[in-house]
Formats: sequence, C-alpha cells, structure tokens
Amino acid sequence: MKSEKLHDWLQILGIVAIVASLVFVGFELKLSRQTTVADVYQQRTALSIQVQLSDLESFDRLKPIYEKLADDEPLTASETRYFISTALPWLSYWENVHFQHEMGLLSEEQWLSSRNSLEDTVTLKPFQEGWPLRRRAWRESFAQEVDKLIEQHQSKHELGN
Repeated sequence: MKSEKLHDWLQILGIVAIVASLVFVGFELKLSRQTTVADVYQQRTALSIQVQLSDLESFDRLKPIYEKLADDEPLTASETRYFISTALPWLSYWENVHFQHEMGLLSEEQWLSSRNSLEDTVTLKPFQEGWPLRRRAWRESFAQEVDKLIEQHQSKHELGN
C-alpha cells in the first residue's frame, strides 16, 4: 500500500515537474520572441536612418524634383531616372518592413505607418510610370500591395476629376 502511495506521489511530482518545465520553456520562447521583435525594430530604424541620410546627401538634386511633382509639372527623363533611383532604397526598406509584418515581427500599427509612407511615394506619377518595368524585382505579395495602393490612388483621382 505504502509503495503504491509513494508511486502515485512520485507520478504527481513528475507531472508537476513536466508542467513547470513547459511553463519555463513557454516563458523562454516569449522572451526570445520579444528580443527578436526588439532587434528587428532596431534594425528597421537603423535602415530607415541610412536611407534618410542618403536622401539628405542628394537633397539639392531632389528638391527641384519634388517641387515639380508638387506643382504637377512634368519631369525630364533625367529627373525621372534620378527620382526612381532615390526611391528604390526606400522601396527595399518598405519591402523589408512588409516581409517582417508578414512574419509577425511587426505589429499592424507599425506596418500601417510604413504603408502610409510607401503610399506617398508609389502614388507619384514617375513612380507609377516606372513601376511596371520594376515590378518583377519584388516579392509578389509586396508587389500586390504596391499595385493595390496605386489602384486606390488612381480610383480616388478619377473620382476627384
């Protein structure tokens, strides 16, 4: 009898130990995920700063282009190429952010914030004109997101006219 009781208590103790170890593993996984998300956020911030600094270095060339775009004036072929070349690093950044969001490493709020910035660029006429030539260079899910933003902008623009 005593042997059976001892056996039962040892089994209960073993189950408690297994549950405790699973709780610990769960805690470790949560902590690891939080660390990964924080690291991704830091890397995304560093990349954004790099791209912004690149834009600052070319500010003198970009300013007249953006002024023309704001006034709805056409760009020269050279200005269009330059605009697209400065937009490509940002596009790489936004694709990276989109991928991180798809992987669950960025919140919906973080993605929507970046998506708004993406929309500001992809709705500009020179970008839209060059997009079909460059679309294949991007992951399909990201390319579809850009397509959707362009279509939404064009629909709004058509309704506004």
